[in-house]
Amino acid sequence: DTPSRMTIRLGEEAVGQVAFRMNQNRTIDVQLSGILDVLSDRFGSEDFARLRESAAADSYVPLDTLRSVGLGLRYDPVYDELRVSA
Repeated sequence: DTPSRMTIRLGEEAVGQVAFRMNQNRTIDVQLSGILDVLSDRFGSEDFARLRESAAADSYVPLDTLRSVGLGLRYDPVYDELRVSA
Protein backbone atom coordinates (compact mmCIF):
# COMPACT_ATOMS: atom_id res chain seq x y z
CA ASP A 1 0.00 0.00 0.00
CA THR A 2 1.19 3.47 -0.89
CA PRO A 3 1.01 5.76 2.12
CA SER A 4 -1.11 8.87 2.04
CA ARG A 5 -0.29 12.27 3.50
CA MET A 6 -2.11 14.05 6.30
CA THR A 7 -1.87 17.61 7.60
CA ILE A 8 -0.46 18.17 11.08
CA ARG A 9 -1.65 21.11 13.16
CA LEU A 10 0.10 22.63 16.13
CA GLY A 11 -2.58 24.63 17.87
CA GLU A 12 -4.47 26.32 15.05
CA GLU A 13 -1.52 26.43 12.63
CA ALA A 14 -0.95 23.83 9.90
CA VAL A 15 2.77 23.05 10.27
CA GLY A 16 3.21 20.40 7.57
CA GLN A 17 2.19 17.01 6.35
CA VAL A 18 3.23 13.50 7.30
CA ALA A 19 2.95 10.16 5.53
CA PHE A 20 0.56 7.73 7.19
CA ARG A 21 -1.10 4.42 6.57
CA MET A 22 -3.81 2.36 8.15
CA ASN A 23 -2.58 -0.77 9.92
CA GLN A 24 -4.33 -4.14 10.13
CA ASN A 25 -6.19 -2.96 13.26
CA ARG A 26 -7.63 -0.03 11.27
CA THR A 27 -5.67 2.49 13.31
CA ILE A 28 -3.23 5.09 12.00
CA ASP A 29 0.53 4.63 11.79
CA VAL A 30 2.62 7.71 10.91
CA GLN A 31 6.11 7.88 9.46
CA LEU A 32 8.46 8.85 12.27
CA SER A 33 10.77 10.89 10.02
CA GLY A 34 7.82 13.02 8.92
CA ILE A 35 6.86 13.79 12.51
CA LEU A 36 10.47 14.64 13.29
CA ASP A 37 10.77 16.95 10.29
CA VAL A 38 7.54 18.80 11.05
CA LEU A 39 8.44 19.23 14.73
CA SER A 40 12.19 19.75 14.23
CA ASP A 41 12.16 23.13 16.00
CA ARG A 42 11.11 21.39 19.23
CA PHE A 43 14.38 19.42 19.42
CA GLY A 44 17.94 20.47 20.09
CA SER A 45 20.04 20.21 16.93
CA GLU A 46 22.07 17.24 18.24
CA ASP A 47 18.97 15.37 19.42
CA PHE A 48 17.21 16.01 16.12
CA ALA A 49 20.20 14.79 14.08
CA ARG A 50 20.52 11.64 16.21
CA LEU A 51 16.82 10.81 15.92
CA ARG A 52 16.56 11.67 12.22
CA GLU A 53 19.60 9.56 11.31
CA SER A 54 18.48 6.53 13.33
CA ALA A 55 17.56 3.30 11.57
CA ALA A 56 13.98 3.63 12.84
CA ALA A 57 13.41 7.12 11.38
CA ASP A 58 11.63 5.85 8.27
CA SER A 59 9.45 3.39 10.22
CA TYR A 60 5.72 3.80 10.59
CA VAL A 61 4.71 4.12 14.24
CA PRO A 62 1.22 3.77 15.75
CA LEU A 63 -0.24 6.95 17.26
CA ASP A 64 -0.63 5.12 20.59
CA THR A 65 3.12 4.48 20.69
CA LEU A 66 3.90 8.15 20.06
CA ARG A 67 1.46 9.17 22.78
CA SER A 68 3.03 6.69 25.21
CA VAL A 69 6.37 8.51 24.92
CA GLY A 70 4.78 11.87 25.66
CA LEU A 71 3.89 13.27 22.24
CA GLY A 72 0.44 14.84 22.48
CA LEU A 73 -0.74 13.67 19.06
CA ARG A 74 -4.34 12.86 18.17
CA TYR A 75 -6.33 12.22 15.03
CA ASP A 76 -9.14 14.69 14.30
CA PRO A 77 -11.71 12.81 12.22
CA VAL A 78 -13.76 15.95 11.53
CA TYR A 79 -10.93 17.60 9.57
CA ASP A 80 -9.02 14.38 8.73
CA GLU A 81 -5.78 15.68 10.22
CA LEU A 82 -3.42 15.17 13.12
CA ARG A 83 -3.25 17.64 15.99
CA VAL A 84 -0.27 18.12 18.28
CA SER A 85 -0.84 19.52 21.74
CA ALA A 86 1.38 22.52 22.43
